[in-house]
Amino acid sequence: MLSQLKDRIECVRGVTYKASSDLHPSLDENSITLLRANNIQDGRISFDDVQYVDKSKVKKKQTLRKGDILICASSGSKNLVGKAALVQSDLEATFGAFCCVVRPTEINQYYLGHYFRSATYRRAIEAASTGTNINNLKPDNFRTLLVPEIPEGEQAAIAMKLDCILEQVSLEKSCLHKLDELVKSRFVEMFGDPIDESSPWPKLAIKDFCTLKIGPFGSSLHKQDYITGGRPLVNPSHIVDGKIVPANDLTISEEKYQEMEAYHLEPGDVVLGRRGEIGRCAVVYSSGYLCGTGSMIVRPSDKCRPDYLQRVLSFPSFKDALERNAVGQTMKNLNAKIVGQAVVALPSINAQNEFAAFVQQVEKLEFETQQAIDKLQTLYDSLAQEYFGD
Repeated sequence: MLSQLKDRIECVRGVTYKASSDLHPSLDENSITLLRANNIQDGRISFDDVQYVDKSKVKKKQTLRKGDILICASSGSKNLVGKAALVQSDLEATFGAFCCVVRPTEINQYYLGHYFRSATYRRAIEAASTGTNINNLKPDNFRTLLVPEIPEGEQAAIAMKLDCILEQVSLEKSCLHKLDELVKSRFVEMFGDPIDESSPWPKLAIKDFCTLKIGPFGSSLHKQDYITGGRPLVNPSHIVDGKIVPANDLTISEEKYQEMEAYHLEPGDVVLGRRGEIGRCAVVYSSGYLCGTGSMIVRPSDKCRPDYLQRVLSFPSFKDALERNAVGQTMKNLNAKIVGQAVVALPSINAQNEFAAFVQQVEKLEFETQQAIDKLQTLYDSLAQEYFGD
């Protein structure tokens, strides 16, 4: 039987404050950690990028307690509003006005925490959020949520089962992170810092083994040239974690694409963000992409593997050097001369191939681990639908 949450929870609004006068530069005896919507990550609370608000602005009930569910209640994005995280222990922390807390009173906190991760909850929130320019949730939106009313013992058993699945997901994700760190460590072990003089490999300017070309000037592409579903452009925002993630609504027609042949990205190229988000880069593995105005084509010769080049260009010390050397007052940007003159280590092609073979073996493990995560997530979603579904 489904029943509303209104008699089983308390809703607490977030702290209202003035950023100019009520925030502290660091945590001190007169301030308390302030969490915001960005601190709600994947159903958990992240303490990255927190703020500190004066204690005088915080009521006692606005301090986070074990079992609270912290929720993003207002956001310009409908995808973000409603995201939630269960507070696992009492915290010396509070939360901002764009958040709220659902505090369980007559319902198992862990059971309710899983409900707030379910597709059933997500559908209810999407239907409830209102606002022209910003999506808002009010306390009544949470009080009227329909949740199965079952005995406390059953709630605890369900929560324990779902906890076990999420714990396994967390372990598998930890494995993925460690595999990624393994590849980075192997790179440094074999090649060192690619811009450091101590690297044991020969040093060459990038222009000596690559062809470089910046993307087209903005005057080459006009608003009317952009269509949906055509040939995708690659700008820095379309490079995510070393991979190209094109936007279907930022594309050009086939005719325009052929007209701009000089800026075609070819398999084996590396596309590098040259302004805005400087330093994002990815290997191009398939044809059909156009280098965007904010990007640059770096085309290696047969002396250099594109995957090795991508790791050099995205190496922390190299990215820092790019940012230091970027030019421009309003927006920093790179040109072919700046990137081309950068001196980096160029190992033998045999050493590059050896590293690539190592990465390939690790990627097999990563693929298997990701498959395990996907299966566990499917199981979790299936059980959550069974327990909380309509």
